Amino acid sequence: SLEQLLINLANEKLQRFFLDSVFNYEQAHYEAEQIEWTAVEVPDNGPIVAAIEDLPNGVLPLLDEQCWLGDRGKDSTFCTLLNQKNPICSAEFAKLDQKGRARFDPSNNFTLAHFVAPVTYTAQEFIEKNRDSIFEEMAHALVDSTNPLLPELFPASELDATEVRAAKGSGKSYGSVASKFGSSLTDLLAELASTDPGFVRTIKPNVGLKPGAPDERLILEQLRTCGMLQCVKMIRSMFPTRVLYT
Repeated sequence: SLEQLLINLANEKLQRFFLDSVFNYEQAHYEAEQIEWTAVEVPDNGPIVAAIEDLPNGVLPLLDEQCWLGDRGKDSTFCTLLNQKNPICSAEFAKLDQKGRARFDPSNNFTLAHFVAPVTYTAQEFIEKNRDSIFEEMAHALVDSTNPLLPELFPASELDATEVRAAKGSGKSYGSVASKFGSSLTDLLAELASTDPGFVRTIKPNVGLKPGAPDERLILEQLRTCGMLQCVKMIRSMFPTRVLYT
């Protein structure tokens, strides 16, 4: 669903923030101190984030494009374009063998190779869920309201952008859920970047979430995919014991 895609995008961005905070900060610290150390390869989830967000063929830009077309926008067209033009979706589709392609509908399904594991999405209702639909007359009334909260929820700048898009589309869309989610996520990451972050990693012990029954394979896979093993490797190759001096 679109909701799950946005949740996964947030997880990818937070994972990127974690990797940058831990790996890049530590390595930059050693370079500044001119201390010799063994470089550790930093896991990179940049390509999947780009495949979701970047113009022109990212998942969200293509979704917004179909929303702006009004009634002409279709989930099937959106999904087909992803499997043809999006670098990760098209690569995942190309990997399918004959049996896989028989079960896979490129006009209804697309696959993204997320940092943890590939996820196949169903595009049904993506466009409808992404539309933050409101009639132009109602939007103007909300923007001009004397209630101080409403102009914050419905900024005049977004209404101006909507009127520009109305000449090409339905004229009924006030922004989009994906664009607003992206802006909110960007603000969150900017706020996190201004702090001195610490991290607590939660690990699922087993599929059933039962106490006293750790699944070693599941736990190890989580440690590998979240970057914890690379963190341990990096610390072991450096100087983990640090004494303050003046």
